[in-house]
Amino acid sequence: MKRHTEADWRAAYPNRMLTWPSYGRAPAEVMRLVLDDLAAAYGSARRYLTEQVGLGEPVLEQLRSRLLSCKQSPHSQELHG
Repeated sequence: MKRHTEADWRAAYPNRMLTWPSYGRAPAEVMRLVLDDLAAAYGSARRYLTEQVGLGEPVLEQLRSRLLSCKQSPHSQELHG
């Protein structure tokens, strides 16, 4: 099954804007459940992203800096190690 990304959508529709509500957002509880599932299945979100998705360190560090706020959550170390 092919996974479609925002980049795929933008390539297919170069003159359109993403306007649907809540694009790229999820309630905190949903994100906690996702992180819990990733930890149970792969050991951590980092391991999933590196081994299953194939992301490298530069991309992971960009994700960390964008997604983690100053207020640390119970899952804040998931992308760190």
